[in-house]
Amino acid sequence: MTLSARITAAAMLISCMVAVSGAQSGSSPDSPPEQITTDTLAYCRELAVRLEKMTGSAALIPATVLRLSTAGRDMCEQGLTRGGIMRLRKAIVLMMHPDMDTDPGPASSR
Repeated sequence: MTLSARITAAAMLISCMVAVSGAQSGSSPDSPPEQITTDTLAYCRELAVRLEKMTGSAALIPATVLRLSTAGRDMCEQGLTRGGIMRLRKAIVLMMHPDMDTDPGPASSR
């Protein structure tokens, strides 16, 4: 299974889990509004900060994560937010599930 297929499968699983938990929890007037994300520079930066926190506490950072992180941030700053968000999300998934990395390459140690 390719990295792209694995990430797509993981994203679909997460979407299904969110949909099921949302259907079970229901909505009440006291519950906070749902967060809606869009392909904006602000969301790009939010993902970059989240990824920075994850990599900051990691002993080893996979080379693929470093590449995706750099490319994602660069694309966001150049106005290519959809591509940037996609790369940052992939990097976050790989930090959470390093076994999904099909191109481990040399890891950067901290």
